[in-house]
Amino acid sequence: MAVKVQVTSVIQKAVDGQREFDAEGATVAELIENINSQYPDFRSQIADENGELHRFVNIYLNDEDIRYLAGKDTAVSSGDTVSFLPALAGGAPTAPSPGVSAAPAPPSRARHAPARQSPSRSGAPAPPPRARRAPARHATDESTKRSLRDCGC
Repeated sequence: MAVKVQVTSVIQKAVDGQREFDAEGATVAELIENINSQYPDFRSQIADENGELHRFVNIYLNDEDIRYLAGKDTAVSSGDTVSFLPALAGGAPTAPSPGVSAAPAPPSRARHAPARQSPSRSGAPAPPPRARRAPARHATDESTKRSLRDCGC
């Protein structure tokens, strides 16, 4: 039974650069074994030496996380899609590698107001919260509706 397998760029290097390919297996565990027999570096990308899946690897069967199904024992059928998605984390290194200069962090694109300090930290009272705009009101009485309709507004 052919199952469509999708992988992210992190795993692509272990499967000859493919983003999507077909594989065989009746369960997710069998699928992993069959993929690993064809691509020996595959399992090391998603599991430890004992075969236990890394916590940071998410596996989806038709967009459903297998953790909420039967885990590695989840049955797969012909035509299903299994996606292997390792979680990615980022951040600036603590110290740049020799010969490599650290790039400055990009400016924040947050659309929220900056955090306000409490009076105990800075000694000054916190500024008052910004006033919110009242929601638009619609004319409800008949004379106002008639006036708006007649004036062409």
